[in-house]
Amino acid sequence: MHKDGRTSPSAQFKKQHLSLSNIKKTETIKNDYLLKPYIPDYPELVEFQVKKVSHVTGEHGVLGIFANSGFKQPSNLENNKHYFLWWNLSVTSHDIFSAEDRFLTSLFPGRSAAQICNGSPILQHFTNSEAFLEESSYGNFRFTFSLKELLWHYGNQFCGPDRPVLHIYDTALYKKEIQYTVVVHPPNVHLYDDYPRLPNDGVGDSVCWYNNGAMWWRCQSPSDDYNSVLELNTSS
Repeated sequence: MHKDGRTSPSAQFKKQHLSLSNIKKTETIKNDYLLKPYIPDYPELVEFQVKKVSHVTGEHGVLGIFANSGFKQPSNLENNKHYFLWWNLSVTSHDIFSAEDRFLTSLFPGRSAAQICNGSPILQHFTNSEAFLEESSYGNFRFTFSLKELLWHYGNQFCGPDRPVLHIYDTALYKKEIQYTVVVHPPNVHLYDDYPRLPNDGVGDSVCWYNNGAMWWRCQSPSDDYNSVLELNTSS
């Protein structure tokens, strides 16, 4: 049930999207990057509104997609088994710019128009984790679509008059990555009835939610190397 070429996670929390602070409180953590005694200040809880998703695969996978004229479930799989076609959020430079504007507005709600226009970019120095890179370790072939249109086509083909259902699937920890998975399925599939529904707003400590054609992601650690340090000048 893992992406092509990916090893099993070091820890997995089913039916939950755990925040970084809650992950660190668990007793099963073995990831060195989560146990560092000192991490420089960086932009925390930045909200990205992402409207595109990508499917990345290798040569074998892309040949299968072309042969089947699309993304299809293998015919030999049983209906009562978990099967996933993996899609990642595709974060664009515009998504990063918009997230930065929301982040700065939350810190400095009284910014003038001149301050907004003349401010130096911040998030470009921190958004260097794998989630923001165009390159992928899972293959050289990338298919990118609008999430809203992808869900519409999926619903049109598999859900009849109903809409696809989105559930919180798990939080999985890898060597240098925290993965939050949302499972999408037709209403007549009942494998995930006991999984929480994905919220449609960011109330509370929600990590991900879906609203108005976009997946909202409250990123808690965008940096991979922590070579930059966030410094706030609160003087007027």
